Amino acid sequence: MSQVVQSRAAGTRTRQAVGMDSFRLALAAAYAVLLAVLPFVVESDASLSRLRAQVLSGAVDEVEVVGGPGTRSGWGSQEVRWRDGLLQRVTTVELRPSDVSAEPRDGVVHEDVAALLRHDNPSVVVSRSNDPGWEPEVFGQAAPGWVAALLFIVAIASLGLLILGPPPWRGTRWAWFWLGVWIPPVGTLAFLLLSGPAPLVSRRPTRRRLTGLWGFLLGAALAAALPSPWW
Repeated sequence: MSQVVQSRAAGTRTRQAVGMDSFRLALAAAYAVLLAVLPFVVESDASLSRLRAQVLSGAVDEVEVVGGPGTRSGWGSQEVRWRDGLLQRVTTVELRPSDVSAEPRDGVVHEDVAALLRHDNPSVVVSRSNDPGWEPEVFGQAAPGWVAALLFIVAIASLGLLILGPPPWRGTRWAWFWLGVWIPPVGTLAFLLLSGPAPLVSRRPTRRRLTGLWGFLLGAALAAALPSPWW
């Protein structure tokens, strides 16, 4: 009788482990898709000179200008958004009175930026908005709310899996935690793919695992070495 009970318990644990593996790999797939989509939905910074060149050539035919042409004194700032192929661009320009003596530099104008762009190309369509609205930041860049919400859900689910799931492979829980803190995109995706069995990955857990201290140091080193959008 005891052998039957133990066998059933082992079978239950096996089914639970398979279920956790499936859940982990589903999270990995969802996270990978979101990271692949992210460059095309976030607002990346660009220069005013780049925008003017694209408007002049006709590559950009529609822009959105946020903010008015400045105060009565002539000082102010405006934000310009536009599509650059598949990418969403944004730049902030500073408005200064025309009689202010200053070294000319990109991003500083002496008139409404909308008028400046229409002067470059009269056919450009300019839409205006006085309220820039609020968009959450994802890895330091403004992104649509639905993207931020989905990434938050995946991050919380991954953290729950790290805390409540089976002991992870290749690293301790603290090691994977620090990698996820230092380099969220890379660390979280690596945890979801490498902390257990996965296609094209060895199905045997290694005896030696990355400890929390080494995970902290490795994450800090990678955060310093990788370009900022990745952390």
